[in-house]
Amino acid sequence: MTRKQRLIAGSVAVVLILFWALIAFWIGPSEIARAHRGDSLPFINDALAGRGTIPLEDYLASWRRLSMELGGLLFGLLMLGYGALELLASSRGRRARERMAERFRLARDGGASWPFAAALLVALWLGLISGAIEALHTVVTHRLSSTIEVDVLSHGFEDIWMAPLVTAVLLGLLAVLLHLPRLRWRRLVLDRFLIFSLAAVAFYGLGRSTLAGVHPVAVLLLAAGAASQVVRLLTGRPGLWRRIVGVSTLWLLATLGGWTAAAYGTRWLSQNRQLAALSAATAGSPNILLIVLDTVRAQSLGLYGYGRATSPALDSIAASGIVFARAMTPTSWTLPSHASMFTGRWAHELSTDWESRFDDTYPTLAEWLAARGYVTGGFAANVGYCGPDFGLQRGFIHYDARPNSINFVLGSSWLGQQLTRIVKRRLQGSHQDLVRVRASEISQEFLTWLDKVHNAEGGRPFFAFLNLYDAHAPYLPPEPWHQKFARPGARYWTGQPEEKRSAQTRQDLIDSYDNSIAYTDHELGLLMQQLARSGALDNTIVIITSDHGEEFAEHGVYQHGQSLYLPSLHVPLVLLWPGRVPAGLTLHEPVSVRSIPATITRLVAGEEDPVFPGLSLSHRWEAASSHEQPSPALLALLSMRDHLPESSPAGRGDVESILVDGLHYIRVDDGGEELFDVIADPWETSDLGGTERGSLEMRRLAETLSAATRADGKR
Repeated sequence: MTRKQRLIAGSVAVVLILFWALIAFWIGPSEIARAHRGDSLPFINDALAGRGTIPLEDYLASWRRLSMELGGLLFGLLMLGYGALELLASSRGRRARERMAERFRLARDGGASWPFAAALLVALWLGLISGAIEALHTVVTHRLSSTIEVDVLSHGFEDIWMAPLVTAVLLGLLAVLLHLPRLRWRRLVLDRFLIFSLAAVAFYGLGRSTLAGVHPVAVLLLAAGAASQVVRLLTGRPGLWRRIVGVSTLWLLATLGGWTAAAYGTRWLSQNRQLAALSAATAGSPNILLIVLDTVRAQSLGLYGYGRATSPALDSIAASGIVFARAMTPTSWTLPSHASMFTGRWAHELSTDWESRFDDTYPTLAEWLAARGYVTGGFAANVGYCGPDFGLQRGFIHYDARPNSINFVLGSSWLGQQLTRIVKRRLQGSHQDLVRVRASEISQEFLTWLDKVHNAEGGRPFFAFLNLYDAHAPYLPPEPWHQKFARPGARYWTGQPEEKRSAQTRQDLIDSYDNSIAYTDHELGLLMQQLARSGALDNTIVIITSDHGEEFAEHGVYQHGQSLYLPSLHVPLVLLWPGRVPAGLTLHEPVSVRSIPATITRLVAGEEDPVFPGLSLSHRWEAASSHEQPSPALLALLSMRDHLPESSPAGRGDVESILVDGLHYIRVDDGGEELFDVIADPWETSDLGGTERGSLEMRRLAETLSAATRADGKR
């Protein structure tokens, strides 16, 4: 490349960078701010429909994300510009082409350049190597680390093939795209450019996935440096390197294939050994089906008096069993709530934290049932806190919290994740999670497993746990449920500052949340119908509940995991066992979902097992017949989450609460206290702390709470 061409290339690069910076950091945010006020250019105002109802900060956050993507596009344009200059230089006559060929050919032995097939093989080779390193790094660090990132998709050793395959395919496609100009200009020689681009992309993706905390620009520079060394290495003896690449690619494929087969085979053998080792179950033992409607609060269900018909299927199901009108969960987020349902322990007794696993301190319901001859299976759509990294699978012979989807495979690789996000958010306009498992998929997986269990195990009793995740943010159910209650064209924004959301935005969120509940309820009804037709419900204890609720600024915060107010704690709880428990009964005494293990052990074995603390719910309907009205203390705990705003209770410290005799007492580590009469004020709008009665009750309940947490061994 001549000095003049280098000058032109540098000038083009500078102009592109300045143009991008101008758009990203000045013109873009300025015009967004004006459009938010409605006084920008008409076409910008039209493009940003809904202005004034969505906080400006959210627009700017979206723009920042887009500008970063534009930065990546700019890098690609610069690379294409480099290729264009190569094209220009290689087309300037025979002598210029010869000079360019001499300078840019990889081959020096015999004067032959790398053919496309060999370059494509290099792409696959680089993809397999970088993808394998990325996969091993992800799996090993997850297994060894004491903390876990919930937003990182959980991939096990049996999934190590995914990242190499995805990276190799993507680099192969990139090689094809970069080779297209040679189909038009056959004398064009771009070997260095092609190999450099492939290596740079491979190393950049590997660096972004493994070098946590390193700035993307630094990773880019490292990737470019490593790629240049790869080009220099391959320049020396291309014939030798073609053989090395070809042989090592075959070995990589064989190694990954053997590893994958061994990992999946080991998993299959382990399940079969566990099935073979099961003891004989007691004759007539009931099946048990525990269905958790993730993030569904009782106040938003028609069954609990909500004004919208969000739960007609659950209403019908509940008519055949018992409804607990005031069921509470021991915390307001997923992991400790599920762990409590599995162990009967309060949240403050468990090892669970925002980045910590559920350990093996306490036995689980699945372990207890497996020891009594039950075949156990778990099916979770919440691939985060219900995923295998967090320990809830203990005791389940079969546990599936990993989606069987192309998005899950693509999500194994950093490059695949970015491609998927760009396609979904820019081309499809979707803010849906990268991986979303629908209730219909969970139902089908469960039914398939159930059919295999009954066929293979001769009708052995089963314990199945289902987690349905569709009511969780960002509240985007499939058609036609996405507009059952929402206004047409409503926009669902869950990431903007909560204190600045408008009334219309809040209503849009509630509408879409209700849509999601309605879809979940529909799928629940279909599942129960299929089970009824097959006869599987004839001797099955069915428990339908939720792990926590959801808030929509009733107390200044949104979603969950930020407070212990009733919208986050009050959950549905329905229990049915045809012919064994009363039908059409509603009980109003407060109960906790932590009583589920004690309840199941009493129904299965005739008495509570001391391994699971708590009082069986069966005492409630038995007490109802004898007019006894037990009212136990219900405890809840929410540990501080560092990134929560101070406007939320949990942003100021650990939050504890206790519910006794219709009074809900809440206190925060910073000294804040509140007291509510949840019978007269179920939405907790009036704090009784400032009243004479409230002051007396707060002192009494504070002592009760402290004594209860000390007795249970607060961490």
